Amino acid sequence: MTVGRFSPEYVACVLNENFEDAKAQFLSPLLAIHYAHLVMLADCGILGPEDARTIRGGLETISPDEVKRARYDGTCEDLFFYIERLLVKHCGEEAAGRLHTARSRNDIDMTMYRMQQRQMVLALAGASLDLRENLLEMASATARMSLPLIHIRSRRSRPPWRITSWR
Repeated sequence: MTVGRFSPEYVACVLNENFEDAKAQFLSPLLAIHYAHLVMLADCGILGPEDARTIRGGLETISPDEVKRARYDGTCEDLFFYIERLLVKHCGEEAAGRLHTARSRNDIDMTMYRMQQRQMVLALAGASLDLRENLLEMASATARMSLPLIHIRSRRSRPPWRITSWR
């Protein structure tokens, strides 16, 4: 027995997991790509003002929070087609289809990946700067702190973290 067009095993092991991951990682970039592409199509005169307004209205009806709560039902292959189905529902198949003019799924996918990767790199850079700031604060607070001498087997020694020479 199949769920939609797909076998239950494929839905459970692949498509459901893919849908959940895509919602968490790529929903925001996907919607941003749709809006940006719509603006480009309208600015270039590829879409008329009426179609652009219709598509924008359809995009505005898509609630990211509702999409995040949606469960995979097997009627579409992935998040891209799920969003497309919502767009068709709100602005009609003809207008929604015009949004795909002059772009490919591969272009959309690579752009989403790069947008998400950029966010991750920015978060890592921010965390690195925070760590640097904290380390500098700690170093500044302890810079003038005197450290006790350590006696090892009746001989004086410096703390193990202070190595003076390797000669």
